[in-house]
Amino acid sequence: MNNANYKIFFPFSYIKLFYNRKFSKNDIILKNYIIKQIITNQEKEITLTQKEINKILKLNTYETVDEFMDKFKIKHYTFHIETDNTYDGFFNILDGFIKTNDVYKLIISSTFFDIFTNPTTELKEYKLDTLLKFSNTNISSLYSFLQNFTKDGKVRVNLQQLKYIMDIEENKYTRFFDFEKLILKPCINEIEKYTNLKITYSKLKQNNKRNEKVMGILFNIKDLTSEILDRRINKIGELIKVHCKNYDIILKFIKKELEEKTFSYIFENTQYALMHPKNNFELSLISAIKYNSYKNEFNKKVQSYLNTYKIITYETLLLNNKTDFYNLFIKELGKYDIKQLSKIIPFLKQLFDLYDYSITLPSSIKENRFYNEIFLSLDKKNEFIFKEGDVIILGEYNGILNSNFCILLKIYSQS
Repeated sequence: MNNANYKIFFPFSYIKLFYNRKFSKNDIILKNYIIKQIITNQEKEITLTQKEINKILKLNTYETVDEFMDKFKIKHYTFHIETDNTYDGFFNILDGFIKTNDVYKLIISSTFFDIFTNPTTELKEYKLDTLLKFSNTNISSLYSFLQNFTKDGKVRVNLQQLKYIMDIEENKYTRFFDFEKLILKPCINEIEKYTNLKITYSKLKQNNKRNEKVMGILFNIKDLTSEILDRRINKIGELIKVHCKNYDIILKFIKKELEEKTFSYIFENTQYALMHPKNNFELSLISAIKYNSYKNEFNKKVQSYLNTYKIITYETLLLNNKTDFYNLFIKELGKYDIKQLSKIIPFLKQLFDLYDYSITLPSSIKENRFYNEIFLSLDKKNEFIFKEGDVIILGEYNGILNSNFCILLKIYSQS
């Protein structure tokens, strides 16, 4: 029987995704990069230099970034959803891109963006945020089918049905060995990589004899979501328990956010709130998770000065400890021949040396404004803003996360 004429009527919701053009390896890499950036930064635009794009992709020597982007921007998905009603539609990944010199601004389509950020969008209900991570439609079709049976934990399907479900022509992979090796196992591996499903299967043979032809598959499906969620909640809970007066309420908030955001997002912003608790840790934590403070807070401070100041250095680095941050600080200050900075460097070198060797600080140092506005603020709050003449210095130490350091210089208009 030809799959073109073969139809299964599913008694459950079912979705199929199709590409208007086949996605190349680089298309898949860029698509997944865009998805990661959407989830992490919650922004509809991504700015990349040509150098950064070349690092992300592995373009052939005969294909330029411009040529690749021109092809990528017109690729789109179509979908077909079967529930009580039938839905058909399509959406692009990008609305387009803008190139300025060697900098590309990728403009993400509203539909694609909402799938990963808006829990109320209709398409979220059909797990499109998961389906779009897969590298081909065979995988997304199999996952869409299997996820309907997570409550039952198992489903039988004959090979003819399975090929139809996975959009594979009936006369391809006639040997089960080939189908299993080239299609079934890789599909299951990728489903397990991007979802919380654990999938095993057994072969169904006529008369259950060893040498008989495989007629179908019995899938056993275990949804690990609850177990994984509990482990993640417990890990965050261990970090924050001693800092919370309303621990149970905060834990409920964390659980709700973990259902919509990645664990790395929640973990990073929890760590950020611990490093920068302000007056109320619980409010700091809620704010950090809601507004992605780890990614946005320092940059927001820098941006607030850019009408009258320009950036002369901006470093984001993973540092082993606060001493490394102090060393970075002095190194960056020493790069620039700025009068105001010349006063700070000798003092800070002396101060950091005394601190490093745990020597009691003399009152002459403790009374210095450099000590109070830079060192003491960094030591107690893990951040500082220091203004001296035409210079502003901002620092943010984030422990096991990336730390930030920036020097700004005042701009004078030419008359």
